Amino acid sequence: ALIAESSDANSHGRSFGFHRALDTLGAVIGPLIALMLMSASQSNYRLVFALAIIPGLIGVGLLIAFVRERRVSEDHTPLPRFTWNSLNPQFRIFLIVSALFALGNSSDAFLILRAQDLGFSSVPVILLYTAFNLTYALCSVPAGLVSDRIGPRRVLLVGFVLFAMVYAAFGWIDDRRLLWVLFPAYGLYMALTEGVGKAFIASLVPARQRGTAFGVYQMALGLCTFAASMAAGLLWEQVGVAAPFVFGAVMSVLAALLFALLLRRLPQAATINS
Repeated sequence: ALIAESSDANSHGRSFGFHRALDTLGAVIGPLIALMLMSASQSNYRLVFALAIIPGLIGVGLLIAFVRERRVSEDHTPLPRFTWNSLNPQFRIFLIVSALFALGNSSDAFLILRAQDLGFSSVPVILLYTAFNLTYALCSVPAGLVSDRIGPRRVLLVGFVLFAMVYAAFGWIDDRRLLWVLFPAYGLYMALTEGVGKAFIASLVPARQRGTAFGVYQMALGLCTFAASMAAGLLWEQVGVAAPFVFGAVMSVLAALLFALLLRRLPQAATINS
């Protein structure tokens, strides 16, 4: 909500992409520093976690010192009621599509488990995850710029389809070398959906409802991801390691088809500024 408030309505994609790029760049640098510290300290996990406090405190300090939000006029206007029927129809649809997609998008921990299942030890797994985050960081701003130019819905649709392809491949491959392609491809999917999805929401919801809208969106995704992870664990143990990834791919295809169908029936979203 703070990013949407601080950026121009025509550049939400760029702003959210820039945020995701810097956030994820930290997720690239952090593990590499951790690897060096682990090597220098003979795998002293306590030291690594203790030192991780430092950048967190710096971030809080920067937030307090430099980030300012716009003052809300004190006109005693009652807060808008946040009901299902009061929401933009496109936001309701996007929420339903996102929830359906999230039911197949289990925790990323399963990607790490899959890499270990194919024979990777802890250090190569960290490097794989770093490759994922590096791709995510590098592609987030370009994805945001593209969404500003052609609209976020088309970019999101491409992301859903890419997720289906990557997840299906995670389930069926038996050559672990292919993971060096799949993890970056998964990072590209994240770049096409994470920041772009939030930019889409910012364009659909009135400014005074954005905080609640993002909260509802994250709540829906969190609950569905929890259910997806529970289901993935059961599928992994009861059916096989490929099952959770195939299930995720199928759910993503269903979400993409629903999204594409509704794209034709609804007009392009008009940005709402108030």
